[in-house]
Amino acid sequence: MTMIEREAFQSGIDQDGHHRQRRGTQSRRLVTRHAADIASVDGLNRLSFGRRADDLGISKAGVKTLFRTKENLQLATIDTARELFVDSVIRPAMTAPEGTLRLRALIAHWITNNI
Repeated sequence: MTMIEREAFQSGIDQDGHHRQRRGTQSRRLVTRHAADIASVDGLNRLSFGRRADDLGISKAGVKTLFRTKENLQLATIDTARELFVDSVIRPAMTAPEGTLRLRALIAHWITNNI
């Protein structure tokens, strides 16, 4: 987590009164994005609240509050990984003509994005 991301995560200041909801959404997104990166190398079973907290510089209790169970963390991680794959690989490749050119575009985007 960058210093700017950590400050945004910890401050959570929102002028329109939706501070907690927006902060929670932002926090879940940050944790699941990081978890997707880790799970792509170590697997879903290696995800833990403690490691996410340590890696991101936040409390274990804070991470657990966001997801409640390890299974919920794993499911949210899968959803995030799917969104990342669709946004980074599938959507950009859909601009290529159907057939072999689209298949090549899918493979090129997949390799380029290290997904």
